[in-house]
Amino acid sequence: MKPLTTNDNSVIPKSYRALLLVMILASVLPIWATDHFPSQNGPWYLLASHVMRNYENPEFNYADYYIRHWHPIPHALHTYLMFAFSYVAPPLIAMKLALTVYAIALPLSIFYFLSIAAPDKRFLGFFAFVLIHHYTFYRGYHNFCLSIPLYFFNLGYWLKHKDDFKLKHSLIMAVMTSFLFVAHLFGFLLLACSIGWYRWIETKSFIKGTISAVTASWAGWLLLLDFIYLNSQENSWADPDELEFLRPHTAVEYVFRKFFYSMSVPAYILGAAMLVWPTYLLWRRVSQSSGSWGQKIRSTITHPMVALFLVLCVSYFFVPYKVINWHYANSRLLPFIFILALACAGPIPQWGKRQRGFQACFLATVCAAGIGIDLLMTWEVVEAEKKIANYTSGIEHFDANSTLLPIHLDNPARGQVRPLTRAHEYYNIAKGGVNNEGAAYFNTLVPIWYREYPVSKMLPDYDEKAPEESIQSISKVYDFVLVMGDDDELRTRLTNAGYLNVHTAGNVDLFRNQKKLGNKSSTSQGT
Repeated sequence: MKPLTTNDNSVIPKSYRALLLVMILASVLPIWATDHFPSQNGPWYLLASHVMRNYENPEFNYADYYIRHWHPIPHALHTYLMFAFSYVAPPLIAMKLALTVYAIALPLSIFYFLSIAAPDKRFLGFFAFVLIHHYTFYRGYHNFCLSIPLYFFNLGYWLKHKDDFKLKHSLIMAVMTSFLFVAHLFGFLLLACSIGWYRWIETKSFIKGTISAVTASWAGWLLLLDFIYLNSQENSWADPDELEFLRPHTAVEYVFRKFFYSMSVPAYILGAAMLVWPTYLLWRRVSQSSGSWGQKIRSTITHPMVALFLVLCVSYFFVPYKVINWHYANSRLLPFIFILALACAGPIPQWGKRQRGFQACFLATVCAAGIGIDLLMTWEVVEAEKKIANYTSGIEHFDANSTLLPIHLDNPARGQVRPLTRAHEYYNIAKGGVNNEGAAYFNTLVPIWYREYPVSKMLPDYDEKAPEESIQSISKVYDFVLVMGDDDELRTRLTNAGYLNVHTAGNVDLFRNQKKLGNKSSTSQGT
């Protein structure tokens, strides 16, 4: 492998492109390994995109229960991507294509960012391949995942033009920041604050920092004002009383566990172990500076990029863990911290006689770890697919355009992920109809809304504390009840209320409301 040379100013040097292609192909393997990608919340957004695509399709009755809400809201980009891909692919493939966009965009964004922030360290961009398959990705926070590369594309573009920022740059960033806003509000706010903080440290002028932040992100702020107004009129999800912070030792533990640990412990260990590289390079940033140790530290932390990195590190310990029904808030800073650390790296050491020993060692270990994570996660995905296939095996017995109540008495986990949490959505994706636990509950964060809120007015929940009364109300509304877990008493109550068990797979049972539907046979309907 040829060393980087000063005359190779491309974002991705030619000598690394073949390796980059191999790593990208390996990183998408878990996404394409099975029929269903087992992200915990993924089916939520897949149903939302499917409803949008088939809202006026007479084969589905989505319009009876949902309202399409075309609006530039945050946390919707992944849904819009799947909606777009659904014109050329069936739902499950559309989801994989949208996830593939993220898996490709993340390393490309890091290479782009480093080509501007630290051009002599572009090879560190391969660190991206130990970051792709992280906890929030498998948790199903796909809009947040898309916001990570969009943040670094935006920040890189601003860094490139900050000293000669003209109207055309402001207009281009208006488009870029709008995409970031629609991906995730957190990513947009972080970008605006990052630009303002960087410029403030660089110019020692708060006013100049504020002006830079506003001129770069003004379009997103206009969208935010609209979003605030929308929430003042309609909001079904925010809990103003929820606020939780992590204890310091728990926050330190979560740096590793709430990022690298999704479903595989060995993959968790591989990913966390690779943090030794940015840690080492940050140490070199300080140790290789001139002067006394006080001068070394002072000159390091006053650099704008290092100052940005440090303020995010400190913020991680002070940002709430849960706030207004939004969870893992502080953990969202971690991928940005890890990637910014690469741009803060000190001088690259020269190991070995050929003076390329460090690069070779870095690339060998990071790429090996990345491929190891990809293979380990592929195995986990295949194992999770068995559970999902078992859970969804009753779809052929589910009548078209029916109401469905999922009752999860048990919800098995793989690592820190529970792939069956939203798997009931596959029934309504395949056959239409509605359930009471869709993403539309979070109305102002999803481009489809239920027709009535609170949802329990239209689609009541099962109340374990009052089972008899609950079953009676359920039997008047739901055509099918999908039960996962062991509770013979519940099954007896359903039977007594007129439900017939039409399918059993392990501890998963599908009950059909015979009183409501009669004895007509199930209608098959594909996706």
